[in-house]
Amino acid sequence: MKKLILSFVFVLATISISIANNNPTKSVKLVETSEVSVSVELDELSAFFKSASYDSDGEQLEYMTFEDITFVQIYNQAGDLEFQLPVQSTKVKIGKSLFGKGEYKVGFLIDGKSTIHFSTVNFTK
Repeated sequence: MKKLILSFVFVLATISISIANNNPTKSVKLVETSEVSVSVELDELSAFFKSASYDSDGEQLEYMTFEDITFVQIYNQAGDLEFQLPVQSTKVKIGKSLFGKGEYKVGFLIDGKSTIHFSTVNFTK
């Protein structure tokens, strides 16, 4: 019985170690100003986003993507959905008025795909 339990524990330990992911996700800053920073995961940068910029005069974030965006979703720090905006374009402008001070996740939905592409937006002012 002791051998059976030890074998079972050894198998579970081996499986849990092999499943564990030690690779932290790397993010890339697309925009860095005194008012806002925008970052995306490294794999999202090459696969989905063409560019991002911030117009401080118009107080707007502008994203350009390789695929048509169906909806843009804005999530607050708690992960709650605050806004969902229809887009139907590869270019979207989002006004600063939709955000407050702090960190937000901006999700991009593509028609016919279940994956949501995220960027992290942090407004300091």
